Amino acid sequence: MGPNGRIGGAARDGAGGAASRWSPQVAQAEQAFVRALRAFEDAGDRRGRADALRALGALRQDEARLRESLAAYRELGDPRGAAEALLDLARLHLAAGRHPEARDCVERRIGLNRRLGDRLPEAMALLVLAEVSRAEGAPDAAARAAREALETFTQYGDRRNAGQALMVLARTALDNDDTDGAVDALVRAMGEFDGLGDDEGKAEAVRLDQEARRRRDLRI
Repeated sequence: MGPNGRIGGAARDGAGGAASRWSPQVAQAEQAFVRALRAFEDAGDRRGRADALRALGALRQDEARLRESLAAYRELGDPRGAAEALLDLARLHLAAGRHPEARDCVERRIGLNRRLGDRLPEAMALLVLAEVSRAEGAPDAAARAAREALETFTQYGDRRNAGQALMVLARTALDNDDTDGAVDALVRAMGEFDGLGDDEGKAEAVRLDQEARRRRDLRI
């Protein structure tokens, strides 16, 4: 579910690998979203339709559906729904290598979050902005965005996303050939994931930590 318990949040990670998008679970989710969209349209439920469009668009990586959902949220006067659709669009553009479009969408999302005072959603968007900056070859800008996100996650006690922010900081450090900074961030990330019992997150941090240490050893 999304931040307001909406159907759209279920597809937030729709920009994952091709294998995950073709899994039986994802196929079942897609069928459920298609049925939900049809039911909401038949019932004249505009909000439900907007949520289902966003969920389906994010799952399929369908720009047209996401733009349709963005327009629907705007017609409803729902800035938070529009903000979620913008972040899905930013992720889609980033995955496709359309960096200017990704930046435009994520910056518009951050602007909405700031006007609404939504700190945690803003921090999530800052992590996407950091990845856009990395893709643009601007690791210093990426690090600034990730540090700002980390500060918010830490303030709100969101350890899982704090761990993800630390992972982004580690990658930006490696982009700058700062292996010591990367190792420091990764040790902290492993601590967060370990405390949460997040084996998958910890395994990713361990793998990147090994790479950072290998690169550091090559410089000695």
